[in-house]
Formats: sequence, structure tokens, C-alpha cells
Amino acid sequence: MTYGMHWEWRGFGRLEPTVRRRVEQLSPTTQTGLPVADRYLWRPGLSVNVKLRSGPAGDVLKFKRLWTRSEDSAYQIWVESPMDEHHLPASPALVAHIAAALGVSVAAPASPLDAASLLGYLRGLAPELEVVTVRKVRRSFFTEWGTTPVWVDVAELSEPERLTSVGLEDGGGISEDAPVEQIAAALEAVRSVREQLRVELPAMSYLDAVARWAEGKTILPLQ
Repeated sequence: MTYGMHWEWRGFGRLEPTVRRRVEQLSPTTQTGLPVADRYLWRPGLSVNVKLRSGPAGDVLKFKRLWTRSEDSAYQIWVESPMDEHHLPASPALVAHIAAALGVSVAAPASPLDAASLLGYLRGLAPELEVVTVRKVRRSFFTEWGTTPVWVDVAELSEPERLTSVGLEDGGGISEDAPVEQIAAALEAVRSVREQLRVELPAMSYLDAVARWAEGKTILPLQ
């Protein structure tokens, strides 16, 4: 939802109807649900969210990089950049870039690769690489805590299991060079909005969720 560096809290599970109503009273940024199909690339120890998103504009590869976590690990700072969104087919240089993000040693292919060829190529180099497909319908809302914008994302997942994911992200414009007070205020904004909405789902990032799915586990028993 937010480019740049930002705090994020995310939870997965069954969303209580009263919590859903509180979220839906916020300002919507999408009037209808947006269907999304993402294929996440995962291998043990990965700290980069790498996914192939399929949509009307074709296949787009996206990177989302973990920078740090809060002391309780429930909140994370992620870095997202428009420069880390790439339309496929993937050029040889981009394939090498993807492989580096996944921690895979690779010689760049001789020609560009479409989505299916790219996945096959990477799996041939790293047999432990898992591809987890997540299908969902997303709605997005907006609120503020003080002067800090906060976006609330609600996704209804149908695959790999039926559940709801709620994500909150700050739009406070933090950076690596931001004062400690600004970074703390952005975290407080996300934490306060979550408490105000009373979202009590088990906290985990998509990277954490994908790791469970890749290992053949489910999420709902955690709740």
C-alpha cells in the first residue's frame, strides 16, 4: 500500500464482525474488492518478500525488503520502491537480480524469461525454492493518528486457505536517516490504530505466513 520505508502490522485469521464494522467505517480508498493472484517465492532464511503478481497489466515481479522488527517482532519496518517492481518477461540482468535477492547463485540466461520459464529456471538452480500461490480480494481504507496517515488493508483469502488478513501501514515518511522520535511516532500511530480498531488476529507478516504454507502448515489453528 505504501512506497518507501514504513512500519507495518499484519494479522491472519477469522475477523470478528464487530471489528470488520469498525474498519469499514474508515474512509475507503477502494470502492470494491480488488481480486489479486500472487505467487510468492520462498526458501528457508529468506528476509525479502518476493512475489509475482498476475493482473490485467500482465505479470509483475515485486520485492519488499525487511529492514527491522519491533522488540516483540509484531511490527516490522519494510522498504518498498517503485524501482523494485518489474514487468515480465524478465531480462537476463533482472533474472540475476532476482536470484541474488533469493540467495541463489545463477548465470544469467541468454534471453528474457516469462513467468513460467522464470520459475522453472530458478527451481532448477534451487530445488528447495517453493512457490506459494495466494488468491485474495483486497479492500483498502484510510485513517490518521494525529498527523500520521495510516492505511488499513483487508484481504479475503481463498487460497491456500480461507481466512482474512488485515494489514496496517504508516505513511509518515520515515527513512533510515529519520530522527528516532519520528520513527517511534510512526510505530505508535500503527499500534494505536490497531488498538482502536481492536484487531486481535495472530500477528505475522506475509513472509511468515508464506513460510508456514510452504512447509505444509496452516494458520487458523493459531487462533
